[in-house]
Amino acid sequence: MILSLAYLVMGFFSICIAGLPLTYYAFCESRQQLEWNESKKVNLLWAMSPFVGVSVIVGILKLLVCCDIPVKYSAWPLFALSVLSFWVFAKKEKINLYKLLPTKMFLVLFALVLVGLSFSYIIFGAAYYKGYYWEDLSYYGPMGELVRTTPLSNFSELSAASPFAELGTTFSNGQHRISIGIILAYVASLLGQDAASALGFLMVFSNILIFSAVYFVTEGLAMKTAFRYAACFFSAFMPGIVLTQLEGFVSVLLFTAILVAFPKIIDLVVEKPNFWKIFLLGLLIGNIVTILLDGMALVLGIIALAVLAALFMAKEWWRPIKALLLSILIAVALNLPLWESIYSELKWDLARPTLNFIFPYAYSKDIVNRMLFGSVLSDVGGIGLLLSVIALLLVAVGIFGVIYWFVCERSIVGFFATAIVLAPTIFYGEDGDASYAIYKMFSMALPFVTIGIWKFWDICYKEAEKMTKDESCSRVAKIFREPLNKSPSFSAERENRRLPLGSSDSVGK
Repeated sequence: MILSLAYLVMGFFSICIAGLPLTYYAFCESRQQLEWNESKKVNLLWAMSPFVGVSVIVGILKLLVCCDIPVKYSAWPLFALSVLSFWVFAKKEKINLYKLLPTKMFLVLFALVLVGLSFSYIIFGAAYYKGYYWEDLSYYGPMGELVRTTPLSNFSELSAASPFAELGTTFSNGQHRISIGIILAYVASLLGQDAASALGFLMVFSNILIFSAVYFVTEGLAMKTAFRYAACFFSAFMPGIVLTQLEGFVSVLLFTAILVAFPKIIDLVVEKPNFWKIFLLGLLIGNIVTILLDGMALVLGIIALAVLAALFMAKEWWRPIKALLLSILIAVALNLPLWESIYSELKWDLARPTLNFIFPYAYSKDIVNRMLFGSVLSDVGGIGLLLSVIALLLVAVGIFGVIYWFVCERSIVGFFATAIVLAPTIFYGEDGDASYAIYKMFSMALPFVTIGIWKFWDICYKEAEKMTKDESCSRVAKIFREPLNKSPSFSAERENRRLPLGSSDSVGK
């Protein structure tokens, strides 16, 4: 229990402190916007800093690992550098650290999500979260321990006598998701533990990232605050619980969190590019490549849509396109030392048809049941049918809400979100089986569907409020439209007070 708490505290602190300065320079235009702790800018700063922190840490350590420097030697120097950078940044910008705190509502909701997601992790302890012994999942912990303790050039020379060598070297033969191993190794090294014991922390952290990403991407969306926070809260649990606790798909969940925030980041870069935004976008793309290369098609698709949007909407269209190209070049440069591994992975079919047998229900309603309820509900009778109908209706209204976001609010972020939500449908028209690809893409789109669900309730609430207001106004207007002389009491009183024609009062004195 103590180790779990230590991982949560040290992990969140070390990652956020590394990302705060760059997040500030990329997204906050002036210090004055952060002088009031109730400012929404502060919440956005904290929502985005974990993404930036992970990208900064992985970007630096990945290059050091490729230079044969194990993470256990570089973790503490990097942490000290992060703290020093934050201190210099705060002093230079004259930021009041107390006023840098998020709003109370944001903190309360964050605490609820954290407790809900980490309860079992804290109770059972970090030592028991070693991963899933599936062929394509069991190597995360060992990979982390390898990059923590062993120079990269020695990986291929390790003998079977090393208990983690056979599994941990899998990524060098094509399964290259080294970013996962580096995150595990970094946090574990700060606490002096083996990297496999950090896997539970990464599961919790990835779910929290979805909460932060939804808060970030819904900035500017016309939605009541209560519905927005509800979308953030429920998105953290769907599909997080299924992907981590039931499937063990840590890389898919971490990629999903970044994917959710990605449309907003792209929008900000296209709208007003600057050096820090371009550099940050490059770090994120470079990090995505070594988290889940399978998902790069979605990322590149969003970038392509952003280019089209810039061509049609931006006055100086070459500026955002140049910014996007520079970001891609930064991402390529960060991954050049691992190009051989990346290329060997690209030769595979990224749709993973050999894994279709894992999700035979991907073409049926059961995929929705699995994501929303954690089960295909095949053995619960009539209740299962009812729950299936509810799940399908929720997904339908969620898709409607996302499309409304794009069409009716003319939002470029809504445009990207709509593309992501509808992306799984491209596999339904193809010949052959694509169950594995459909399952993963649907799970990646689910946070946007959750946003759409709460956007739909927001639309219904506003319409009901408008109808109530219109009805009340019409009743008041009807009362005032009635002529006063039609009131019986008023008319009788006036008749009694009417003077005879020709009287002195009627003609004046």
